[in-house]
Amino acid sequence: MPRVRLLPFALASTASVLAAQSYSDLTLVRNRKNEGDELLQVRAGIGIGAPSGSEDESIGLESVVAPHGHVYFRKRNFTAQRAVLLAYAGFDGFYAVAKDDPQLGGQAQSRLELFGRIWPFYREGFYRDGDFVPTGRYEGEDYGVAIATSRLVDQDFRVEVGAFYRRYQFEENGTTAPNYIVPDDFNGYGLRLTLEHQTLTLERDTGRPNGGFLFALSVEREQNDSDQRFGTVGVFESELPSGLWRGRGHLEWYFPHTETSTFAFMLDGSLADEEDRVHNADASKPIGNMWFDAQIRWRIALGSALTVTPFLSGQFVRALRETGSGSDNEVFFGGGLDVRFDASDALSFFASYSYLDNESRPTISPTRDTLGEHQFFTGIELRF
Repeated sequence: MPRVRLLPFALASTASVLAAQSYSDLTLVRNRKNEGDELLQVRAGIGIGAPSGSEDESIGLESVVAPHGHVYFRKRNFTAQRAVLLAYAGFDGFYAVAKDDPQLGGQAQSRLELFGRIWPFYREGFYRDGDFVPTGRYEGEDYGVAIATSRLVDQDFRVEVGAFYRRYQFEENGTTAPNYIVPDDFNGYGLRLTLEHQTLTLERDTGRPNGGFLFALSVEREQNDSDQRFGTVGVFESELPSGLWRGRGHLEWYFPHTETSTFAFMLDGSLADEEDRVHNADASKPIGNMWFDAQIRWRIALGSALTVTPFLSGQFVRALRETGSGSDNEVFFGGGLDVRFDASDALSFFASYSYLDNESRPTISPTRDTLGEHQFFTGIELRF
């Protein structure tokens, strides 16, 4: 396949959105400005996770090496002049959307989405002196469909309303305690409101953001037909309420520093009902009904091909107490380094190391739920 119109669009779709092309981001952010006309991206590599101290397989504290990667596809003018098709498949989930093209200047946008996860893990537990103690671990899958319509209410501000359906399925695994009952399979459906405001400016040569901000906020009401008690037998059992509110948000804000460096502030967060036990135990995010995860990043271009990005991170988590009554607040800190080398407009190499003193981080492996403060990723990225 020819190397079509990839620079700057290829770098715009990869280097600038290194952390954004994920299931979590694609299901929240509605229209990124730095998306090109057509792109097929394949990323493949390995991930390594490890605890800071001694390993304890009984609670998931163990080192793991696992494959990671994704396939990402985007095409404008798909079947119709105003249509955009975007598809993603990775170890964290799959996502596809057909939507009206926002770059053609239309005020309104309609979209149809398919989404799902094949390998999500769940961890119920609490923090004791900063250490995470799991009380119930299991796995499952979920998938669904959503329709939505949105409108620009200002030049950079979009309001979207939509409806969704999800199917949840759960099962025990080798980490599930004998006295723990997993949730029953159930259907979820409801309404969602999404707000998105972005004023990003892009570097002319690379398409990477170097100024402005992107803010996305989603609030949803989900009804479900779950009717079974679950949890630790005789200790902490309950049913899901029939209706639950939850919200999540994302902010990225860029500040140009010099001609070759840019500061960025990243913030993710979520707030859910304390009784939303399934959502709050989802191990793809911090465990708890309220959390915030922030990073301060400094992206430095060392020549035209090499980019290094050191960063500092902090995390706030509100989780249930050991007794199951009331909540405790926990604060964690860390940092890391991202390195990227763009060998050509079609090939890049990357490596990323991060540390967070919260051992309950999302697992690197799609088949084993492991804990650990250290995480390292490396691999290659191909663009066609």
